[in-house]
Amino acid sequence: MDKPSDDVRDNFVKIVPRADESEFDRSVLGMNLKALARIYDDVAQKQQNFAAALKLRGLSVSCPRDCGLCCEHFMPDILPVEADMLAYHLLLRRPALIQLVFQDADKSARSDGCPFWNAEGRGRNCLVYEGRPLICRLFGCSTVHSKKGEPVFALCKQFPHNPQVPQRRYIGAQQIQDSFGAIPPAMSDYSAMILGIEPDGVSSRMPLDKALPPALNRVALMLQMTAKPA
Repeated sequence: MDKPSDDVRDNFVKIVPRADESEFDRSVLGMNLKALARIYDDVAQKQQNFAAALKLRGLSVSCPRDCGLCCEHFMPDILPVEADMLAYHLLLRRPALIQLVFQDADKSARSDGCPFWNAEGRGRNCLVYEGRPLICRLFGCSTVHSKKGEPVFALCKQFPHNPQVPQRRYIGAQQIQDSFGAIPPAMSDYSAMILGIEPDGVSSRMPLDKALPPALNRVALMLQMTAKPA
């Protein structure tokens, strides 16, 4: 059972608006996106710390070159605030990709997974990498909690065998720390933090392709409402 660890249950991100921010940034939606961005940044920092610890020990625990099997044929379930973040990214940075969200559901028109999966990407298969949701950020480098509340780190079956890392599964903070020098971020800890942004959003979790159309409408409307007159 994956549940938040004791040290993060109250560690929810609180953002205070600043006077120099835009009207969009000061809106509830904008504040939620800033809170989520800080959570994403913290995940990235924890993963960088883990990678640095591995490097110090001369270890290699990483995806094979050009691999993307964890994303192929996969449609992530996401929370509304994650959909809003991805919609914001699409509207401001990748508007040409929005059409992929509204493509016909016919399997001949798109894959059976995420609309932003690019099979020809050669290791850069995610078209919205910077705006991807939490579960996509944690693939391959995260822990889950056991029924006893211990962190569990399992190496992806695609990771090349390394005699310096003989096991495929490590249980408990001590074993993970001793083996790798650091502990990857815990999936449930960060899921709980994101739920803290919008506690009512848990009931609205849905597949990415279903969550994005209403999110695009929400974010586009707020951007329009808060835009400065020309």
